[in-house]
Amino acid sequence: MPSFPSSDYQQAGLCAPPAFFRNPAKEAEEQLDPYYFLQQSLLPYLKTAIALFEETRNVESHGGMMTDNGQRRRTPGGVFISLFKLDPDISEDVKKEIFGQSRIEARKMLRARRKGRTNFAEDVAKVCSLKNKRFRYKFKLSLTHS
Repeated sequence: MPSFPSSDYQQAGLCAPPAFFRNPAKEAEEQLDPYYFLQQSLLPYLKTAIALFEETRNVESHGGMMTDNGQRRRTPGGVFISLFKLDPDISEDVKKEIFGQSRIEARKMLRARRKGRTNFAEDVAKVCSLKNKRFRYKFKLSLTHS
């Protein structure tokens, strides 16, 4: 008798598999097996990861990959990430899931830097005015002691 995991039915929009297709012993075994999750979720991507790793090794053995502006070479990890982002076989949803959070964090940091830059200009002006006052004060002291 074939056994169908209940998650397949949920993804298809059905509430549960028909009772005659269910195999409770197999379902319990799948839930207890720690490798079941890995087999179901990671194995489809493992071949892609290995292919990207091999391509990264190939790029590195032929001199590496330059950054977009051409100023320096990428690290092997940077080459892997770049190849991952450029791979058309990997769906955009997967890429967004992986890199979406880092983009949000980068935007927050950029906003914080921009906020700081407006205050930075004010701080530079204050420092300059304080230096001018200090210079004038030293100049006055030197005139009075001479």
